[in-house]
Amino acid sequence: MAAPLLVVVTGPPAAGKTTVARGLAARLPLPLVRKDTIKEALFDGLGTGDLAWSQRLGVGTYEVIWALLEESLAAGSGLVTEANFVRGQDERHFARLPGARIVQVHCDAPLDLLLERYGGRERHPGHVDGERIRALRDAVESGRHDPLELPGETIRLDTSEEVDLDRLAARVRRAGLWQAVGDAVGAAGEPTPLTEKVRGAAYRITDADVAGLSADELYETVLPVAFAAGDEARRRAHEAIDAA
Repeated sequence: MAAPLLVVVTGPPAAGKTTVARGLAARLPLPLVRKDTIKEALFDGLGTGDLAWSQRLGVGTYEVIWALLEESLAAGSGLVTEANFVRGQDERHFARLPGARIVQVHCDAPLDLLLERYGGRERHPGHVDGERIRALRDAVESGRHDPLELPGETIRLDTSEEVDLDRLAARVRRAGLWQAVGDAVGAAGEPTPLTEKVRGAAYRITDADVAGLSADELYETVLPVAFAAGDEARRRAHEAIDAA
């Protein structure tokens, strides 16, 4: 069975991550685990305070994110997660999660535009955004929120331009599909029982061989191998004719 899909939407604050994550979650469709949704619920339940209090709740928020991702993936459920994850720090948390097909979507925009958006947006007062704008500049210039070093495809978005969410969702779905295909087909030089059957005797494929694969995954897995096998058979036939 194919591993669940995990779409990681990341990037600096004010880069448009929420819009992108919500759009993808609606189109794929998958549940969304979003940092600010969790953190603002904690503000409402525990109260707001100064910057130090906001940062303290931020630490707890990320622990909740990791726990939710682990529970969902272990149950075989895919999802979208969105936060300003930290390069060089958060990769270890993703590495500990149950197996998943990861597609990273990194949102970014020119620094001046990020600062303008950050200063003009309205969020829960618990975030104390007015005290964080200098930290945003430092984080962007240091690369703190650059793309993570994760397996799978990384899609980079410049959100200073309009994002076509339908096309983006199709690209994410395609990237996840090809990871599933790769798992089914196996690494180069390491054919799986399924591809061996396709190459040698496709008519012998049984339900057990393709259990857990969707129709799209099945087509993408079987047809390219079958065509390749047909091409190889034709090549050998031509060589035999030429040698006769």
